[in-house]
Amino acid sequence: MRRMTGAFLMGALTAGALAVDGGAATAAARTVSRCASAALVPAVVREDGAAGTIYRTIEYRNSGHQACVISGFPTVELVDRRGRVLGGPSGHSGAVGAPVTLRPGGVTEFTLIASNMAGSIEGCTDPGTYRPAVGARVTPPGGGRSRFIPLTQDACVAPGLSTLSVTAVGHVLPGS
Repeated sequence: MRRMTGAFLMGALTAGALAVDGGAATAAARTVSRCASAALVPAVVREDGAAGTIYRTIEYRNSGHQACVISGFPTVELVDRRGRVLGGPSGHSGAVGAPVTLRPGGVTEFTLIASNMAGSIEGCTDPGTYRPAVGARVTPPGGGRSRFIPLTQDACVAPGLSTLSVTAVGHVLPGS
């Protein structure tokens, strides 16, 4: 059995709804579940670059009909035009942070940090060791269904090499 932290448990189990009936206030606690991967739609909303690094702000929109909670680090993998994964999955940058409750239509963001130096990274310098990516598969924290987002950059081909890292949902790097 997996242990949950107090902060996650509080965010996941209560959404403090206060009901007033005839002057008597009663607290009604609703359960808010983890966001289903099918309800989370990612999209690149901002992009900026500096010194060989590309910062992309990626938004997750809750397309579901109920509020849900999301917490942790998504996984991003670059893919070629045939949908094949190029290189390794994204690493993590920064702290996990607090859970985010998304209402239907609500959004949260994270930053995808990508090295734009695929041809100069050890193990990825020779022709054939890197090639163009046409997009990325984005998988929500905790797993589930990944979704494709279009983006272009060179990617290392070796499965163990990644040029990507991500912040946790709810955390966006300044300037990205």
